[in-house]
Amino acid sequence: MFGTKKLQEHVVALFDMSSGSVAGAHALLGTDNAPITILASERLESEVQEEMDVKRLVDDSLKGITTVATMLQKADLHKPTRIELVLASPWYVSQTRTIQYKKDAPFLCNKKLIGELIDKEINYMVANELSQFNGFGKEGTVVEKQISLIKLNGYTTTNPYNKRAQSLEIFLTLTVAPKKIIDSFIDALRHAYGVRHVALTTSPYATFVVARDYFHDADECVIIDVGEEVTDVAFIKGGLFLYQHSFPIGTFGLYHEIVTKGTHTALEARSLLETYRLGKASDTAKKKMEKAISAFSERWQRGFQEILNDGHYGFCLPDLSYIVSDPRFEGVFPVIISTDPFVQHACLKGVARPMFINETSVSPFIKTLDETIDVPLALAALFTARMM
Repeated sequence: MFGTKKLQEHVVALFDMSSGSVAGAHALLGTDNAPITILASERLESEVQEEMDVKRLVDDSLKGITTVATMLQKADLHKPTRIELVLASPWYVSQTRTIQYKKDAPFLCNKKLIGELIDKEINYMVANELSQFNGFGKEGTVVEKQISLIKLNGYTTTNPYNKRAQSLEIFLTLTVAPKKIIDSFIDALRHAYGVRHVALTTSPYATFVVARDYFHDADECVIIDVGEEVTDVAFIKGGLFLYQHSFPIGTFGLYHEIVTKGTHTALEARSLLETYRLGKASDTAKKKMEKAISAFSERWQRGFQEILNDGHYGFCLPDLSYIVSDPRFEGVFPVIISTDPFVQHACLKGVARPMFINETSVSPFIKTLDETIDVPLALAALFTARMM
């Protein structure tokens, strides 16, 4: 009886909300020296659509939460006491903002002033950046907020409070999501699990924390999270999560290319890709697949280059990049990055080092009762263990 209670206190529910799938897991968080155990996990993939429609995506995601939660509860009888909700694009917008505040006469810099200035930036983001969510974006929920640097009178300070100055600069990374959508996700989770604390984070930030605390090599790096419809790119400098951008090309882009290059449906495209990946495609199908992969790679490469070209980071591109994506694409994205002359030229050390985070990367820290490890859910479990 007491042993069961101890296990329940450490069991958490993890949900990964992407642009084309909903995944969930129950995880047992042990002591610092014990690996985390994934007790059960499920991933429900959406159908490949021609265009992304916000309402359809929300409806499909809510159904996905209910379905996945039901499957998990049948597979594992533990009752999680906490829920971690990990968001990928397009469920949020993220920006790095510079707040400048100046007065002719010296003013007192305190927590109230800094809080008011940050609230103005949040309100601006909600008013100007959430319009892409149509009627869902009238109010915002802050997912992540990080002050990377504060300057008083042009000088960097680590303790700005209760000091007088005539100018204040705040360098801030903000991530905001549509409140109506996030509330609907939380309601669906609480309907499935009862009233529980639901913590929010983004997939790139969770990956950064895991890379920093488990891989111990994230002082300067790039986090590349390739979802089904969108790719998120985050830049890390000095151990700080500084810049985040996205472009609308994800793994489903390859399925679109396969459909375009032939007469296949989206469902057939998935089967064809798997057949090709296993080396069982005919010579004709192989040529068509390679042509589609080449076209997709070029499109994704251009999207990544545009982010690098448009960014104003004040430093060269870190050579190390962590890539999180569908494991079926492990042979695609690292090759694009490591062979792109534009990326090599932008790199701090002249050589890009892409690391695709796979089962081998997380297996030293994760045990699973399933046959395979769902990497995004494993990253969510490792992140949650660090946050608790």
